[in-house]
Amino acid sequence: MRKTIISALALVLLILGGCETRTFEYVATVSKTWDYPVDQEGAFVTTRLVDAGEINDELDLPADAIIGDVYVEALSVALEHLADNEATGVMITGYANDRMFVEDMAVSINPATYELTAMANLVSAGVKTISEDLAAYFMTGSPATIEFRLEGDSHPAPGERIHIRIIIEMTLTVQYALESEFPNI
Repeated sequence: MRKTIISALALVLLILGGCETRTFEYVATVSKTWDYPVDQEGAFVTTRLVDAGEINDELDLPADAIIGDVYVEALSVALEHLADNEATGVMITGYANDRMFVEDMAVSINPATYELTAMANLVSAGVKTISEDLAAYFMTGSPATIEFRLEGDSHPAPGERIHIRIIIEMTLTVQYALESEFPNI
């Protein structure tokens, strides 16, 4: 009986004491890779629509997450040499939703192997636009897609036969918060 009274008294104190909301901050990171096939002579343009929902699904953010900052941590590129390719390299310019994120990036084509390497010549305003578009999606659901477009030509000699696969990898970090209720004691 005494335990029951003490337990009831403790419960009453918890209820009367109320609750406080505490905020916990978290970070989620994901890397996504996209392929861009190129098979032609000379200048090329290749486009890919990236579904922001797919990135969100991989991040697996809680439904009640309060989105803070979204950062594009890294952009990397690799070129895979395919049959009949004559180019020894390409010069690439990239756009996300028509905002330039990389300009005149020279990348060598190695027939034996390919490795992801950090992109050079990044345009900070374009990288910031990618982050802002993804943050807007996580907060409001719009824009649902981001159009990534790569334009280029063979390099150092323009106009050569290009038959490659361009691989772009983006590493993205999202800072978010979750609120939880805790009883005042």
